[in-house]
Amino acid sequence: MPDFAAQEKRRRNQIRRFVDGRCFFSANSTFYLALVAQLDIAACDLPSCVFNCAPMPDKVSSAEILGHLIKVVRAVPLADKPFDHLQLNAVFPPSCYGQIIANLPETRYYGELNHSDARLPNGRSARRKLELRPAHLRKLPEPQRKIWSAIASAFNAPELEAIYKERFAAALERRFQKPVRDLKLHPAAMLLRDLGGYKISIHCDTFRKVITTQYYLPRDASQLHLGTTFHEKKQDGAFVEVETLEFAPNSGYGFPVVSDSWHSVRQMKNEDGARDSLMLIYYLDQGWLGEGVNRAKRFVQDARCALTPAS
Repeated sequence: MPDFAAQEKRRRNQIRRFVDGRCFFSANSTFYLALVAQLDIAACDLPSCVFNCAPMPDKVSSAEILGHLIKVVRAVPLADKPFDHLQLNAVFPPSCYGQIIANLPETRYYGELNHSDARLPNGRSARRKLELRPAHLRKLPEPQRKIWSAIASAFNAPELEAIYKERFAAALERRFQKPVRDLKLHPAAMLLRDLGGYKISIHCDTFRKVITTQYYLPRDASQLHLGTTFHEKKQDGAFVEVETLEFAPNSGYGFPVVSDSWHSVRQMKNEDGARDSLMLIYYLDQGWLGEGVNRAKRFVQDARCALTPAS
């Protein structure tokens, strides 16, 4: 009698070796999903398995990421329902995405984000954050530190701010009643990890924010239902769901913060797994006094981070 168990083990090992060493492909591709089904395992248990049948790079280039993202932001059509926004695909160069996902830091490097919607019954926060600033990145292992420092450099680039201002010029000029070139903004990038119990109620963002962007970082297509929902507010005050974005690999969105940029995230379940993303927010300059206070706050945060070991 043939040893079916041994045959199955060999088949699985052959597929794993093929995935791990020879080919990286789209997390949404038919071939990828067929492999997952054949292996009968979670897609995230496969090796870093994304994109384009090309070897993963040894490092991530800040210039490559910046140039690619600018092209994506410039090319995508501007949607205007229920408010101006961009839906982004292939945010990072496909050759880099697998490397980025493979180097997501462990949760112990993240701090807790205090927000009423994220507070769990045990008092902990279901939303964790890792700000992409040197004091916070310094604790990461060297390969991760290099990758996320390169991404931070790209996201802080004035060229990226300029293209977002250009795309959202009409909405921002209506809000501020001045040309967008006269708006002085400050970028703030952070990694987010949302856990079971996380949600965020319908809101339009604080007006300290000028542009909100978020880049989804799932390993595969198993979390599509976890995307952000956009809403329209009716005259009677009721909210209507207009669209829920798919939480798809290497995708994202951006919108100008205005009085009707209503959005939310439905409450997550424990079985959803961690919801990883990268958020880049442009804040309005608060003037010399306000920015002095903000710098002092960041200094205290950075000092506290330097003195607190990862747990």
